[in-house]
Amino acid sequence: FEWLLLLFAPRRPASAGADEDPQQYLSWERDRLERFVATASTVDARYHEVLPVIVPRGDDDMSAFRLDLGVSQQDPSTPMPRTSGRSPSAPGASCQALRAAVERPEGARTRKELWAVVLFNTRTRRKYVEPSGNGWLPGDEVALCHFTESALGGRLAPKCKSEEEPPALEAPSTSPTDGGEPLDVRRRLPPRGVLELVGKTF
Repeated sequence: FEWLLLLFAPRRPASAGADEDPQQYLSWERDRLERFVATASTVDARYHEVLPVIVPRGDDDMSAFRLDLGVSQQDPSTPMPRTSGRSPSAPGASCQALRAAVERPEGARTRKELWAVVLFNTRTRRKYVEPSGNGWLPGDEVALCHFTESALGGRLAPKCKSEEEPPALEAPSTSPTDGGEPLDVRRRLPPRGVLELVGKTF
């Protein structure tokens, strides 16, 4: 698959009751995602190369994985919009088909937690995150479709860590080994205009 649609599970499934099995929800969400890609693929062939991946919460390694992909450690607090960003009345063809095919029935059980989303290109190693930090609400595949189409269609720029505002320089410190003279321990920052510094890649 050229594209991985990574969906990061929320920290705690608050909407699930104490006597409910989280695996039941996971099965439901997996089924929704499979239907999402299958339906969109009938209209847009690019979706044949999109693989949805549910990423569980985890330890420090998983936290580092989230950060490397540009995802905050905090769960999203606002759902992704159900429009393409171009015009609410003119969604993409695959999203129009999806709206009719997977609209959930009234009264259907859903989860209320928001999932962080990243679209990752396995060939170019570029990653695309929701620009406002919004998250996917399971059951709202139309919003997920608009996000995916924005990245596939080139309307969403890839996320580059080095484009973020660099941290302020650390203040000089004094070392007891040099007679109390201040030492410059400020970090060396990359020059402006450098987009990526590659030493270790994900």
